[in-house]
Amino acid sequence: MSNSRNGKLSKLAANQRGVVEETAEFHSGPMPHPSIVAGYEDTYPGAAAIIFKSFQDQTAHRIEIEKKVIETGAKKELLGIWFGFIIAIVAILGGIYAALQDKVFLGGAVTFAGLGLLVGAFIYNKRPESKD
Repeated sequence: MSNSRNGKLSKLAANQRGVVEETAEFHSGPMPHPSIVAGYEDTYPGAAAIIFKSFQDQTAHRIEIEKKVIETGAKKELLGIWFGFIIAIVAILGGIYAALQDKVFLGGAVTFAGLGLLVGAFIYNKRPESKD
């Protein structure tokens, strides 16, 4: 009984063969797929121009923001160098002045503290930055 049943199932499976075709299309990028833009244009004439103008404006805005961030970072670095130089000069001159006033320990401490701050700032600045 099972042999005749298996025979019927295999004949049935052989008669129901078919072909399945699957097509996939992927699009990646800042702009919508051209067919989507065409659909918007069909629905609302002028929509494609609005989409492209918006994209251009956003790109220009991002470029401007990045430019400001880079300029600000460069100014901060330059100010840091100048303030570090001023701190170093004040610490060294203060230490020399204190040493000339017969306060050798205080002069050494002032010089060491000022230079220690610079070394600490240098080491702190060498840490890996987090990506923002």
